[in-house]
Amino acid sequence: IECQGYAEWSLAVVEPGKKNAKKVGITGQVKVDLGGRSMFRQRVMPGIHVLVYKPKPGGPEFQRFEVFDTYKKENALEEMDRLCDFISELPAGDIVIAGINDTGVAAKIPLTPETWGAFQQLGGSPLLSSQTPLTYRCPWIFAGIKGLTPGSAVCQVAGLRQRLALDVKFPLGS
Repeated sequence: IECQGYAEWSLAVVEPGKKNAKKVGITGQVKVDLGGRSMFRQRVMPGIHVLVYKPKPGGPEFQRFEVFDTYKKENALEEMDRLCDFISELPAGDIVIAGINDTGVAAKIPLTPETWGAFQQLGGSPLLSSQTPLTYRCPWIFAGIKGLTPGSAVCQVAGLRQRLALDVKFPLGS
């Protein structure tokens, strides 16, 4: 859907952390829809899921998907550094959707200040870590654009095992 030069997005973390009665495990999904059209689906995986889109006149064009396993104790800090580098290397104007559909961080290894700071390059608030803290099995969605003024991006977090949906508008490319 195009609305006065904007593309409308519907982002959702569906069934985050819901126990499956038939087997041990967690079910969940991160999805991105544009104008009712499915743009992305990803089943449960720990860490921060990051999608990158290029703005185009007919609507955003998918570029890349990465998962940064910031939960796994053995390499959480390395993954946080990798996420910072990933964000730093993106060109200005790229649309970035980040989400957590399982567990993003371990209780004893929270995201580093540098990692939270990297989100400021995408329009994240300098207070992002306290405004939308990451906790165990809580869905989290961030939507921004590389080069956006800090504090202009959209970010939401929900409680344990709650569904989280976020609708945002991004400018279309010229």
